Amino acid sequence: MSANKTLGMISRTFMYKNNVTMLQLYKSLVRPKLEYCIQAWRPYLCKDIELLEKVQTRATRLMFSDKSLGYYDRLSKLGLTTLETWRPRADIIEVFFKILRVSRILVTILTLLYLSQDSVVIHLNCINLILSLILENFLVQFV
Repeated sequence: MSANKTLGMISRTFMYKNNVTMLQLYKSLVRPKLEYCIQAWRPYLCKDIELLEKVQTRATRLMFSDKSLGYYDRLSKLGLTTLETWRPRADIIEVFFKILRVSRILVTILTLLYLSQDSVVIHLNCINLILSLILENFLVQFV
């Protein structure tokens, strides 16, 4: 796993593991790979979700010398969330951008309709274009 290798490289490279520095390195180098993996891979089996969480567990362990703190305590002190709670948030953001994209297409087509008020044939062609673009965007993106 690429995120795990990156975390290992960070661990080997830095001898003094300051919480602030390690957190910044984790957020900029490791966490984006995990977030991409969650969206692209869409793990639903417990073993796959745990595999991703293990990388974050290992990262939080690197940041604290106190071994008595649990995983969730370390996350709350660092201001992070579990990757499993990040997934619904990412889904909402993705749906928002899809709706935004379709609304931009509709505004463009409605502008064309407004500019071409004279011809009924152009209106019918624009309506067909609207329907085909909406169906194409939603069917391709949600399947």
